[in-house]
Amino acid sequence: MPPIAQTRTTENMDIAEKLKHYLENLAARGLTSALNPGAGDAELKNFESEHGVRLPDSLAAIYRAFNGQIHDRIPPGEPRWLGLDEIYGKQQEWREFCENYYGKHWPQVRLPHIDAAGLAKNTLYNPFWIPFMADNEGFYCIDYDPEPQGTSGQVIYAQINTEPENSNILHLDDSFALWFDSHAHAITTHRHAVSLATLLDEYLALQKANPALPHNPPANPNDIRISEHLYGIRFPATLKKIWSVFNGYSAPTADGERWIGHQDIAAVQKMWQEKVRERINRDPNDTIRPDADQTSQTQPYYTHPSWLPVYQSGDILIALDYAPTEDGSDGQPLVIYNTADYEILADYDSFDEWLYTYLSYQLYPEDD
Repeated sequence: MPPIAQTRTTENMDIAEKLKHYLENLAARGLTSALNPGAGDAELKNFESEHGVRLPDSLAAIYRAFNGQIHDRIPPGEPRWLGLDEIYGKQQEWREFCENYYGKHWPQVRLPHIDAAGLAKNTLYNPFWIPFMADNEGFYCIDYDPEPQGTSGQVIYAQINTEPENSNILHLDDSFALWFDSHAHAITTHRHAVSLATLLDEYLALQKANPALPHNPPANPNDIRISEHLYGIRFPATLKKIWSVFNGYSAPTADGERWIGHQDIAAVQKMWQEKVRERINRDPNDTIRPDADQTSQTQPYYTHPSWLPVYQSGDILIALDYAPTEDGSDGQPLVIYNTADYEILADYDSFDEWLYTYLSYQLYPEDD
């Protein structure tokens, strides 16, 4: 047994060192006053007994250092550590939300898509999802009831709202220790460790506050559903949220930036295809492009009818790919350089991944 004890001691020293740096960074940001006093061993044991779980060592260490954060003392929209005494109440609120909006049969409701498929259960609520952090869209949870391909103790993000198609369960990491490493690294490298939902809310608020931008009026949800029906696809929930505030730009800005509304996709796609056709003097929908062997996730052609452009910056297009290869993901964003040196990159698995990068740069360019 000595090797086990030695490993555990090293692990605890590692946790202590990481937590020390994490607290120093919170202090540097002026957030020490937002921390509640730490929990005692008896409080931790009572919590674990009541919930029938054992908290990861690194999370227990955090609770010993500070037992959650005070809501009105942290920056607006930033995820907040929950206190041990809050967690049961948050779970009850979550369950009541499901009952109120989905009725008494809510346990049978399944979301049409979750990013954590095969890793986490597709359900609206699970008592063995223990929320330890919350933002304005959902909960960061330790998952003690995973699917067979998942890991007990994995970290998931549960975003449940009134519309199943706009709800999601995401797998963030295989363990809390791994997740905390990423979270702490984001903090210590001065990046804003906030959710996509928070970034998007901040971005849309800035968009609405700028009257110089050529916004189209907000899209009608029924019109978006009609577009989805015509294309035979589902647009990402985050893109539909943007369209609910402004349905794209009516024209490019002075910098050549343009969000494309759902009603303008076909026209922009046609212009893009015609520009390529003039350059190569062939049909771009069945002409193999020179860089095709470098991107296994996409069809090898210059353009494709199921590549739907949603954003433009000069000669760069972001198009959602609804005809990926086996190596790709349905709806993956393609970064298309529509220039003489035509190139397509498929570096992002989802539109949300690209959007997070885009918003981070737009809102906090000094961090990139």
